[in-house]
Amino acid sequence: MEKKVIIFDLDGVLFDTIDLASADMLKLYPGVTPEAIKSMHKNNIHDEMKKPTWIKKQETDEERDKRWQIYTQNKAKQPMYKDMKEFVQRLAKKYILVINTSAMTVNCMPLLLRESIAVCFSQIATKEMHTSKAEKFKMISEQFGQNIGKMLFITDTVGDLLEAGVVNIPTIAVTWGMHDRDYFTEKPYKNLIAIVDSPKELEEYINAYEFAL
Repeated sequence: MEKKVIIFDLDGVLFDTIDLASADMLKLYPGVTPEAIKSMHKNNIHDEMKKPTWIKKQETDEERDKRWQIYTQNKAKQPMYKDMKEFVQRLAKKYILVINTSAMTVNCMPLLLRESIAVCFSQIATKEMHTSKAEKFKMISEQFGQNIGKMLFITDTVGDLLEAGVVNIPTIAVTWGMHDRDYFTEKPYKNLIAIVDSPKELEEYINAYEFAL
């Protein structure tokens, strides 16, 4: 039987990095509030950061490099959500697992290697591949020869949910990351198939899920 593809977002789904990322954005965009950061994640974060609405702090090359170095070092120390490591390891035995993240490779691989789960993922689609997750879904579909509608995506943001909707990939929203349940219930989303509140609930849903043939 053909193995199905399950795609994970990294930050806010597998790793508890949201507070760190938000703190960095608060430094980079003076005057921006935590709620505004949550609002930015209701769309593609890279597109949002280019908008004139968000006034970026001026940095010298040296200041930017130092801030980036500190952020990268701190991110590598962030914990994996409780029970997620074992869940991923179990899932990897039955499915093709992929990561689709807005982060760069340097901010992904140290976490995955530290937890010894890099081997669980057949592909890690980072920012270097494309800034659009919708485009990366297409690339993933092509690489593994599976129709997008037959795959499954797991995310913690409305922005990702919308990008997944562009290509009609069934999506599960988790509530322990950037956005809580209220964000996902503000209005209907055609590709949202479930909202889960814990890794245990996520695993139970996937185990019972009937993938499209």
